[in-house]
Amino acid sequence: NHKFIIDAFDQMTKENISNFACVFAGSDKGNLNYIKKLINLKNLNDKICIFEYLPDEEIVALYKNCFAVVVPSLVGTISFPILEGFFFQKPVICVTDNLDEVFKKNVISLNLDNPKTLDKALLYIQSNPQEIKFLMKCGWNYMVLTLEIILKEEMKS
Repeated sequence: NHKFIIDAFDQMTKENISNFACVFAGSDKGNLNYIKKLINLKNLNDKICIFEYLPDEEIVALYKNCFAVVVPSLVGTISFPILEGFFFQKPVICVTDNLDEVFKKNVISLNLDNPKTLDKALLYIQSNPQEIKFLMKCGWNYMVLTLEIILKEEMKS
C-alpha cells in the first residue's frame, strides 16, 4: 500500500508534475524500515512524512487540512480511513474493486497496477472543484447512512 504511494510520488517528482506532499501515520506493522529505506532511496523525504504515533487531536488536524484521503488497499470492502475521509468531507481516492456500487460512486478510483492513477486523481480533484464538492457531500450522506445501519445492527445484538 505504502509502496504504491511512494512509487506514485517518485513518478510525479521525476516528471515535475505536482507539489503534493503525503503523510503516513500509524504504528509499525513490520514494514516501517522498508518504507523508510524506499523513501530515502527515491529521495522523497521532502514529499513524504512518517508519523508512527499521533494523538487524536493531531489526526483530526491532518484530516481537516488534507487535500484528499488516499487508501490504496485491496483488503476489505470498507475501512476507517474511507469513512473518516467522508466524515471530514475530503475527496477519497481508493481501490474500488471490493467496494459496493454505492461506495464506488462516492470515491475516485485508484488502480494499484498503475501509480500514474494517483497523480491523475489528484489533478482531477484540483481541476473539478464543483464536482468534487458534490462527491464529498454524497460521501458524507452515505457515511451517515452506513453508520446508522451499523449502529442499529449492533443495538439488536
